[in-house]
Amino acid sequence: MNRQAWRDVGLAVAVALVAVASAATAPAARTPLDARGIAFLVAAGLVLVARRRFPRLVLLAAAACLLAYLLLGYPGVGPAVPVLIAIYGTVRIGERRTAVATIATILIGGVAGEVFGNGAPRRTCSSAGSC
Repeated sequence: MNRQAWRDVGLAVAVALVAVASAATAPAARTPLDARGIAFLVAAGLVLVARRRFPRLVLLAAAACLLAYLLLGYPGVGPAVPVLIAIYGTVRIGERRTAVATIATILIGGVAGEVFGNGAPRRTCSSAGSC
């Protein structure tokens, strides 16, 4: 592998770690972070390895992972970082309409997930025991 490929791998791994760490430290949501949620975040981050070669496909894959994550009610907004990087790559090659359509789909899907989700947000209790 050449130097640029190693940079792409490093970026993808770092972004996946940031997305997982952000979700793990986010306030409680409808669905607690579990292995399935982490898998969506890792996949969305690691797909960035191919962002230079296949920017539209990378955007589609990262957005699909994020949309599934949001619709299932997992916590945090940090998991959007891989999609933001993929959007940048898509806009950079002149595919603004693709980027805008992706953003609109994620926003509509995220709102739909909250409106039609499988229950109210989880309540957290304080250390004193009051809820």
